[in-house]
Amino acid sequence: MGFRCGTHRRACGLAPAGEGDETGSPALEGGVVHAIKLIDTLFDRPIITIGQVAEELRISRQAATNLVGKFEKIGIVEEITGKERYKQYMFVDYVRIIEEGTRI
Repeated sequence: MGFRCGTHRRACGLAPAGEGDETGSPALEGGVVHAIKLIDTLFDRPIITIGQVAEELRISRQAATNLVGKFEKIGIVEEITGKERYKQYMFVDYVRIIEEGTRI
């Protein structure tokens, strides 16, 4: 299993049971689909803000905050600014792999 697939699986674990299929149900829209879209976005932009998540996924800032909070709780992203406002989040495992690959 590749790194991207493993990360998708971790993110999909955020959604309630029964939301992992492609039935097009309204419940799926707010769960697994957004989690997968966020993972894909993080591969392109490993450091991101809540505003960028909301814009990329076309969801409300509150929904973006909730999703990023879940990702932070399970260790996919980490808040890196230490600020109360204007926080930035880093895709931890991805950045670590890049760092390891560039060590001399």
